[in-house]
Amino acid sequence: MCSENTRISLINDYEVPKNKIFILRYGAPFDQVENYEKTFDKKMVLFVGVDFQRKGGDVLLKAFEKVHIEIPDANLLIIGPSKKLYKIEQDGVTFLGPVYDRMVLKEYFKQAHVFTIPSVCEPFGWVFLEAMSYKLPCIGTNVDAMPEIIKDGETGFLVEKNNVGMLTDRLIQILTDKNKALHMGLAGFEYFKTSFKWEKVGESIDDVLHQINQKEFKNNE
Repeated sequence: MCSENTRISLINDYEVPKNKIFILRYGAPFDQVENYEKTFDKKMVLFVGVDFQRKGGDVLLKAFEKVHIEIPDANLLIIGPSKKLYKIEQDGVTFLGPVYDRMVLKEYFKQAHVFTIPSVCEPFGWVFLEAMSYKLPCIGTNVDAMPEIIKDGETGFLVEKNNVGMLTDRLIQILTDKNKALHMGLAGFEYFKTSFKWEKVGESIDDVLHQINQKEFKNNE
């Protein structure tokens, strides 16, 4: 299982024995990310996700409307949702739809000031790892597996789902405080390197396989 949230669900909802479940987190192959210096010159909020409603897109638009009044030069970039399904027109908001070129997407991650998907439901939230690899502070909600990825107040913020006011406040905090954004981004980058790179995931898989082999060996004695 990729998260403690999933492990608990299997135990409580499906009555899977605890000793049959091992947590193996997702990894992210982002070794191509160079060691560049993050400047936070642009007050860009970045959203990347296909399922706009589930990922809290409507809540983000409401929050950003308030943010844009407080910070007129802030902007929100939305990537992922289909333009056939969604029509987004709002001051300060740029809606690109799907972006399939990874090099183009990489540049948007590098330019952004803060990354957020304030999801209503998020089984894991792999895209947060990508944002962290670009030294971005992240804002998610305090549900499902997101608290296992984002350390509230350290690598970003966790907000209540559907809480427009709370999301507005946290966005304003990061957008108006470069030092806070820098320290959160660096903390997230370090957490990514030590916990979510594939080398670390491989070590965890090896440990689990060793545990299983040891148990089977003892059972066969």
